[in-house]
Amino acid sequence: MGFPPADIRDVGPSITAYGATQAAADAAADALFSALLSAEGEFAAHRPLPATEAVARAMRISASASRPVVLSDTQDNPGAGAPSNTTGLMAELLRQGAERAVAGIMHDPVAAAAAHRVGVGGSVGTLGGGGTGPGQEPLPGPWRVAALSDGRFRGSSAMLRAAETTMGPTALLARAGVEVLVASIRQQPIHREVFTHIGVDLASRAIVALKSSAHFRAGFQEIAEEVLVCLSPGVNREDPACFAFTRIRPGVRLRPEPHSALRTASSNGQR
Repeated sequence: MGFPPADIRDVGPSITAYGATQAAADAAADALFSALLSAEGEFAAHRPLPATEAVARAMRISASASRPVVLSDTQDNPGAGAPSNTTGLMAELLRQGAERAVAGIMHDPVAAAAAHRVGVGGSVGTLGGGGTGPGQEPLPGPWRVAALSDGRFRGSSAMLRAAETTMGPTALLARAGVEVLVASIRQQPIHREVFTHIGVDLASRAIVALKSSAHFRAGFQEIAEEVLVCLSPGVNREDPACFAFTRIRPGVRLRPEPHSALRTASSNGQR
C-alpha cells in the first residue's frame, strides 16, 4: 500500500499483477485497481481515536468482554521508522486506572538491562525517555520486574514465520494495573508469543496495547474483542497530510476521499 513517510515520487498505493498473457495481467491490474478505488470511502471513514478516548472506550468494552481489546499505538510504529519507545499511551492507561492491561513492545535497552540486574521482584525507576521527538517523556516508577527472558522464541503469526525471533534481554515491568514488555532490540509485536513466551496469558488481559499499525493484525486480530487505532504522540504521523512532501508526483491525494470517481488503471499513462 505504500508508506506515507516515504517522500518519493511513487509513494502511495500501487498494483502489481502477472499472468499468462499481457492481456490477462492488464485485466487483473484493472480489476484490483477498481476494487481499491471503490473501497476508498471505507478508508475515508477510518477515524483513529485520541489516546484518552481510546483508553476510555477500551475500558468500557472490556468491562463486559470475554476477549481483550487491542489498542494500536500507530504513531509509534517501528515498522514505519518510529523509535517504539514513547510513553503516552502507557501514561494514559495508568492515568485512567486501567486494570489487566499489557503494552509492548517498548524499546528501552537501558530499562531492560536494569531489570536483569535487579532480577524478578526488584524495581526499575523509570521507563522510556531520553530520545528526541514527541512522546519522549519518561514514565516514572517504581516499575516492578514481573518476569525476565532472553527474548528468544518461535513465532506462529502468518505475517512472519521466522524460525526464531530475537528481542535481546527482555523484561515485563508492572505498575498498578499496567504491564509493559520492554525489549533491547527494536521491532513490532507481530507474534502473540512476544507476550506469551514471558508468561503473559493474553486471554486473561482486558487491554493489549501494541506499538504497530497493521502487521500485528495477523497475530492479534483473531483474539481481539475489538481493535481500536489510537493517537498518542509519536513521529509516525497517522495523517499523511501532516507530512511536508517535496518529491511525490502531482495529483496524489494525501487523504482518501469519500466519493472519488473510479478511474482506470491506465489513467495518467501509468500501468
